[in-house]
Amino acid sequence: MIQNSDSALLNLDIGEAVRYRTEYGFLETASLAVRFNFPIPPESEADLHELRKTDAHERQHLFQTAATSYGFYFRSLRYLQSRLMLDILHILQHDHGLKVTYPLEAFLRRLRPRAKYIDVLSRLRGWLIIEFTLLCFEGSYSQWTLPILRQFYGSPGMAPAFAEIDQNLSRVFAGRKTLAEYSPWVDPSDDGRAREDVFLITKATTDVHADVRSVLESGATIAEFWGADSESLAAVKAGKPEGFYWSWIHEASRRLMPDLSFPEFTKTFSALVDLALNGPILPQQSGIRVPGSPIMDVHPAYRLLKGIMSVRRVGPMRSMNDYVRFTEDVCDLNRWPSLTDTVRTTGAQMAGPYDFAEDFLFAHSLQVRTRHPSAFLSSLSWTDGWPEEEAKSYLTFPIMEFSNRKFIHDDRSLVESLLLAYIVDSYLRLILLSNGRTVQLPYSASDADIARLVELAESYWEVFEVKLPPIFLEGKPRIALAHRM
Repeated sequence: MIQNSDSALLNLDIGEAVRYRTEYGFLETASLAVRFNFPIPPESEADLHELRKTDAHERQHLFQTAATSYGFYFRSLRYLQSRLMLDILHILQHDHGLKVTYPLEAFLRRLRPRAKYIDVLSRLRGWLIIEFTLLCFEGSYSQWTLPILRQFYGSPGMAPAFAEIDQNLSRVFAGRKTLAEYSPWVDPSDDGRAREDVFLITKATTDVHADVRSVLESGATIAEFWGADSESLAAVKAGKPEGFYWSWIHEASRRLMPDLSFPEFTKTFSALVDLALNGPILPQQSGIRVPGSPIMDVHPAYRLLKGIMSVRRVGPMRSMNDYVRFTEDVCDLNRWPSLTDTVRTTGAQMAGPYDFAEDFLFAHSLQVRTRHPSAFLSSLSWTDGWPEEEAKSYLTFPIMEFSNRKFIHDDRSLVESLLLAYIVDSYLRLILLSNGRTVQLPYSASDADIARLVELAESYWEVFEVKLPPIFLEGKPRIALAHRM
């Protein structure tokens, strides 16, 4: 477990901490490693408050990544992309006896006749469909995807792409023993409605970034303000912070204030973000999807907008004990499955055992939600004994690095599993698009760490019987002075 580092952040004055901006944390979402541009202990009182606030922001990104349906979906799709890449390489090298050159994308473009390599190109299509779908959600990934996708396969709509991925992902989870029952998406042909709903987001809002990243950053930013009073809101409004960190907060404030106190607004907005990230997007949740509902009902930005528009009818979240009532009322109004049903259904599907760290962490978070439904609104709401210490021990950063010191989780198999997922995805993406061979690690790894991680990666290639160029790992990352999710 990470020790000492967490305790150094406790018992600070939250009301005072909110006066400081946070631009000093960085969470890498595959490994869940975090870096702070601070020494520990901090050198000044200002740095102490800044660290407290930055920790709340980055820890909220940890919750969004490891403890929500969308976060698990995103990470699972990256795993599926890696599997497709390894399948492509195995087929090229073993079934077709080809010597592969890099970048792989250029090599695949030259394959002729295409009919001979349909087994390869079908998997490339699967990889691209995933990238296209994540691009639709995230609004920022791989702008080169669409031209290649159109050249090879035409231009799929978001709904058919989602339905295809849903079925492919269901087979992955079944193989990992984390899916017992599955029903295909009921209405995969509503792409026109999806496009109209995307237009609705941009039409109905004043200055909002209608992508998942803005939802994540707004949720992490509001998590910094738990415990703040109305004077803090005045300071926020006076400062007029802009960009995707604040766009959804401004939109919600415009629609809901001044009817709510700032503590009520903070709780309400945090609950809406949590609800937005827990739509029935996973194959494990196929049984509770509403028949005929549009694909956009699982899009976090659309769900957040609909949730904000619902508050005046259902009332705000007044207290932590009001979380279940509030979220169920929002879901009923929008014909969404409740979070209670979502957690119960997903948990029953993911009974274990777990061979993948991502599966374990998500299933663990579902157990925490069963006992404490509002547990992941903000780490600043956590008190001693709630959630349980076991939850804290795993739902924390596996690697926490300060400018002068780092802490690594006691469960080294968990740490290595998360780092390996990061390395595999990064390296396969690298050789797909470039001649590069060096992967930048998300922390300042020692030479022994690097040697161990290279060994793990090479053993992983052997499992799939593929030959890849030597991988190089760099263990001295640049310090990032901005948040990332």
